[in-house]
Amino acid sequence: MTCGQCRENLSAYADGDLGPAEKISADAHLAGCAGCRAELRFIQKAKAAIAGSPSPRMPESLKQALLDEARRRGRQEAPRPSLWSIPAFRYPAAALAATFAALLVVLAVNRENQRPTISLDAMLAAHEEYALSRPLAPADIIYSRLPEQVETAAGNPHDL
Repeated sequence: MTCGQCRENLSAYADGDLGPAEKISADAHLAGCAGCRAELRFIQKAKAAIAGSPSPRMPESLKQALLDEARRRGRQEAPRPSLWSIPAFRYPAAALAATFAALLVVLAVNRENQRPTISLDAMLAAHEEYALSRPLAPADIIYSRLPEQVETAAGNPHDL
């Protein structure tokens, strides 16, 4: 430990406020440094003299002036309550915000679940366009597969 480091810690050393490692290091330095020991003795005597003296009393006029100033500033700088600090406003506002958030969630979920609707006219027009663009199968293929389709339909003519 250097003299500068030791002198920075002498007041805490005199008060007994150094940690164990710092105290050991300061003890080792003080054992070999007469200048730091002399400064420590001076600090200890000064602390003892101050501790034995009575505390000076604040003049009554100064005390009254400080209290008056504190009251004046307290009246000027009194914080105005915000609407959020008033329970009669806070709880209904929080409930309204929660309701609005829930409504937004419901609307978002509903929008995802909606399927696009196609009118019957649009479907028929698309089918007609598709049917006209496809070549018709020759009659012999249609008639050759008809018995198989009838058996598969099992009596339900809508499956043909």
